[in-house]
Amino acid sequence: MLRRALAAWPWLPALAVVALLATFNISSYDTWWHLKTGEFILRNHVIPLHDMFSFSAAGNRWITHEWLFEVLMFLAWRAAAVPGVILFNVALVVAAFVFTTLSLHRLRVSPLLGVPLIALAGFLVTFRAFARPHVLSEAMLALYLLTLLWFRESAAAARRPWLLLLLLPAHIVWANSHSGFVLGIALVGLFLVGELTTSALHRRRPTAQSIKPRRLRVLGLTLAGITAASFANPNGFRALLYPLEIVRTRTFSSAIMELQTPLLPVFRNSDFFIALVCLVVVGVSSFFLARRFSPVRLLLFAVFGVLGLVALRNLPAFALVAVPLVGANLQERLPTRLPRRLLLLPTALCVGLAALVLFSGVRLPGGRRRPGLGVETGLYPIQSSGFITRNLRRGQVFNTMEFGGWLIWDWYPGRKVFIDGRLDVYGRELFDRYAAALWSGAAFRDLVEEHDITCCLLSRPQELTERTVHYLGRTLALSPDWKLVWFDDIALVYFRRDVAASLPGYSAILPILLGIPADSTGPQAVADEARRASGSAVAHIIAGNALLELRSPLEARAEFNRALELSPRHTGALQGLAMSAAAAGDLTEAIAALRRLVRLEPRSPRLFYILGSMLAQTGELAAAEVALLRAVRLAPDLAAAHSLLGQINFDRGRLGPARRHWEKALLLVPSDTTTRRRLAELPGR
Repeated sequence: MLRRALAAWPWLPALAVVALLATFNISSYDTWWHLKTGEFILRNHVIPLHDMFSFSAAGNRWITHEWLFEVLMFLAWRAAAVPGVILFNVALVVAAFVFTTLSLHRLRVSPLLGVPLIALAGFLVTFRAFARPHVLSEAMLALYLLTLLWFRESAAAARRPWLLLLLLPAHIVWANSHSGFVLGIALVGLFLVGELTTSALHRRRPTAQSIKPRRLRVLGLTLAGITAASFANPNGFRALLYPLEIVRTRTFSSAIMELQTPLLPVFRNSDFFIALVCLVVVGVSSFFLARRFSPVRLLLFAVFGVLGLVALRNLPAFALVAVPLVGANLQERLPTRLPRRLLLLPTALCVGLAALVLFSGVRLPGGRRRPGLGVETGLYPIQSSGFITRNLRRGQVFNTMEFGGWLIWDWYPGRKVFIDGRLDVYGRELFDRYAAALWSGAAFRDLVEEHDITCCLLSRPQELTERTVHYLGRTLALSPDWKLVWFDDIALVYFRRDVAASLPGYSAILPILLGIPADSTGPQAVADEARRASGSAVAHIIAGNALLELRSPLEARAEFNRALELSPRHTGALQGLAMSAAAAGDLTEAIAALRRLVRLEPRSPRLFYILGSMLAQTGELAAAEVALLRAVRLAPDLAAAHSLLGQINFDRGRLGPARRHWEKALLLVPSDTTTRRRLAELPGR
């Protein structure tokens, strides 16, 4: 027992890093309708087979292929609320990696190789380890691979091969928890094909690589058994066809991000993409380095690798299958005995990764995911949902799809949603009508008349672009039939005017939120409306900007500070704080705000220029020069930065650099008489 414990310790840091990567705030839109489904099943003792959460698709067939996981997740919620759900999810992710670690151990892979591979796979698995049923699929897939390796390598399996049939009850659990059970069937089938290929290659001279025909028959029987066990669910054969129907429907596959290929440019700066490239390169190289050819390893790596490159959702499966195979290939090139001191290297690697995750989070296309045991409140319409509940007395609510999960959790059974992430329930026709309504007033009016829609809950555009001109939120803002009655950091709420008579509107703020033509309303009216809606960071920022126009920097600074209390990393609030502090004469606070801001937006030359100019005003010339040099590296044609760099170098007695920067500024803006005069006055000119 002690010997086994000592042998296990090198793997523990890698598992700790995986647990840390998987422990983050709830940030999936679909988590909430999964929880509500689990609650419904436990309270009513029935598995729903038709939709009851929406009014637009009420009664439509619903393939509830995840009902068992949803029950388990709600039990975790009942036990410890949000932390319980997150820890339940973390336990499943760690279980997947425990099974993968045992597979590496079964293949006699040294921790010197295995620990870095586990850490690498950690980024590929945990980047989408949201609190959703697919995490159980990943744990089950790793368990299946471990079982198959045991079946192939263990002496006990040679004596009792029928033990492999224990996968059948496990598969029934899997088939009722997530549609990923088809990957289990694929894994066993590929394993069987690989073993048959190995036997065919060594038919004349059987080797240790070949397994006996008796075990091949058991493997084939197991494949047939788990395929049959897949039908032991409330939806029968429909659950088996469900994944194929989703992928086959082009509308759905283009709308769901996890069905996109990880090779798209938007993903190339993400941590998981870097990990994917490393795993593919190391994996392919390992097959050239391996001393013996293994059809099983090659087949599993190739097929799951292709699946991973086709869709993001398959990357965790590829990582969990590939790591033991790649480790086994590389182990063949390592000495059998290594100095134990070398085991400190992977431990040090894991400590470094843990520090990186703790201090910076995980980099994803939408930003950095923050560790924690709470909820990413900035993703969900929590305040807007409460406002609608308090004020809407009749009619239905049209909502954007990403908000549907939270609204189901918050409203059902009192109120139903228009749409949520269960696209299979709504079907292609209704989804197309929803997508058209977001960008066409006529399509939206048809839905209003059909469903008596009196409220519209929309995502608030974070940037005003040409596409925003056609956005439904802007269309409603210009319509005499609708009134904006609420807004916050992520959402806009419109009521039809016949149900919003007693509610104040936000006509002065609409031009700022949606870029519609402004009327004669002045900044004072904007500030008053924004203060009335003071429950969000964006309201305080709008109020602060209006107060800056009114030349009230102290009041503006107070508004920006309130915005930062609600959203400490809001770049608009930090920029406003810097401007208001500078206007109030407090350059120290302005510089502190700008330094926080450039850490959040390190690619903005304008911010580095503003920071450099303020530092120059306070006499911090060295720091100012560093900021301005960063600005001209990001934007070489920023003439103002070159001009200021010339002045700083001149003040520090460095005439050569001063001349070069002034000449560059004059080349960019020949009409700049001030720079021309300074250049002419330089000694030695």
